[in-house]
Amino acid sequence: MALLGVHEDTEYLPEYGTVVVRDDWPAREESLPEHENALLGELATEALAGTIATAGDGWLHGHAGDPYQSVRLEAHDTEPPSAGDAWEDVVETPFHSRSGAVALGLLTGGTDDGTLELGARGSFRARVSRRAADEGEEGDVWLVQFWPAPARQEPPRWLRRGRPALSGTGRERYVWAASDLASVAAWSDPARTEGLAGRLLLPEAELPALLEHAVARRLVAVDGETVTALPRRPPEPAPPAVWTPPRHETEPVSTPGGPPAAGMVAADGTVVVWRDGEPVPLGKAEGRHCYTAWETPAGIAVFTTAGPGTLVRWDGEPERLPADLGSHPVRSADGRLVAGTETHVGRRSWDQVHVVDLADGSVASLPRQDELGTRVHGIHGGAVFYTRLGESFRWVPGERPEPLPVQFVQLDALSGAAVIVDGGELAVLTPGCARLRLPQGEPVQLVPGGELVHTCRYAPPALETNEPGSGARTAIALPEGTQTSTSVPTGPVWEDRHTALFTAEGLRAVRGFSGLVRCHVPTGALEHVPLPSSLGYRPFLVRPVLDRES
Repeated sequence: MALLGVHEDTEYLPEYGTVVVRDDWPAREESLPEHENALLGELATEALAGTIATAGDGWLHGHAGDPYQSVRLEAHDTEPPSAGDAWEDVVETPFHSRSGAVALGLLTGGTDDGTLELGARGSFRARVSRRAADEGEEGDVWLVQFWPAPARQEPPRWLRRGRPALSGTGRERYVWAASDLASVAAWSDPARTEGLAGRLLLPEAELPALLEHAVARRLVAVDGETVTALPRRPPEPAPPAVWTPPRHETEPVSTPGGPPAAGMVAADGTVVVWRDGEPVPLGKAEGRHCYTAWETPAGIAVFTTAGPGTLVRWDGEPERLPADLGSHPVRSADGRLVAGTETHVGRRSWDQVHVVDLADGSVASLPRQDELGTRVHGIHGGAVFYTRLGESFRWVPGERPEPLPVQFVQLDALSGAAVIVDGGELAVLTPGCARLRLPQGEPVQLVPGGELVHTCRYAPPALETNEPGSGARTAIALPEGTQTSTSVPTGPVWEDRHTALFTAEGLRAVRGFSGLVRCHVPTGALEHVPLPSSLGYRPFLVRPVLDRES
């Protein structure tokens, strides 16, 4: 008897309250066909995860809840010893693996990083043990053990219950146990009512009501002494879409324009810059989930939603950044300093502000803060401006953070102008400390230089600018298909104080190509920029350095 492997995640966050273990496919060149019993597919029936856990062809679901869970997966070559009294709830179930490897995942699909090799493909027995976490910890602790088993084996059996199988009132008390029943019926194909209550570890007197509930929910069909699992009902057809977004009376005119000032990041993380009017791959960012990119004197800094980003130097060499700055970093006007908030989300969440000097690679950091709640707004004059739980600070690395008298919302790195909360409403705080009223009730962002704010409209697409204080507005109609969402990664960027650049995937339907739309605010002039297909699906723009006069 040997332990073949272990995979553990002490801070697993369930999706929809369900621990998910799923066959891991990406690294598998070969796999077994689907199980001959179609009722064992992950979405084959309408059953839930059950009172503890249920499993099938390449999946295992555990009934968890919303808090973080500690989950340990183990692969054994033979049946391991009994779980023992340390566990409150224990169930054993057949499990079929077509890939020979499993990983934790999400209910809506996919698997996380980290794989447990089972040692073979085919039929397994899985023992799922669960107990409450230690005092002061969230959620539950899970142990899921796999070992090889014959194709024809005992259906699921519940061995220990520290919590009632039936809870709640009325029909609700049977919901989770009915899914246990459906799992036994699917693996037995069909099950017999004799001994069923003992297998489910619930009172014999409750079995008739449980069967009645499962039949009413169309989880099973009962014919005399047999119980058969029922397939999921097909979804209702969706009604046809009838809403048509409003359009401009006259399509705005644009002229051909030059390439993006600072380049783009392709779908696979390749940084592309334009030289002599032609796109040239500069290098490739490391890691997955690239989200934001900044031009700097040292190269193009690409940030991700998971871990430190990458500096792709001007000679093409990728270099891992020395600190995790999150997916929404900020940058000084000259591009030398970048700052952001590293966050750890888990049972003991924390965040920490870092600032990186790209000239020498040095890092300055504030102490870790328990719980989340820190947002970095910008860098100006060598100082980092951030807000922590509603209180804003100015921090010069090497010195103590200085509390600010007002709460910051945004900061312009060029001028130092900021959007602040003033008497419960938003206002612009100018470098001269004047407070200029902003339009309320709509999202606005500072235009570089701090003299204007802007709002992007969706239907029909338009860029509106507003002068704080006076309220003077300018609206520039954008071509149909222009993407006006300000969310990164595909949101607009400012190439200088006067020029905004938008992605425009929807132009394919309107003008026959996907590309970019450039808007010159003072004149309202528009340019369109086709993009090469080599950039792939949904590339995003690099944000240029803005400390140069236009």
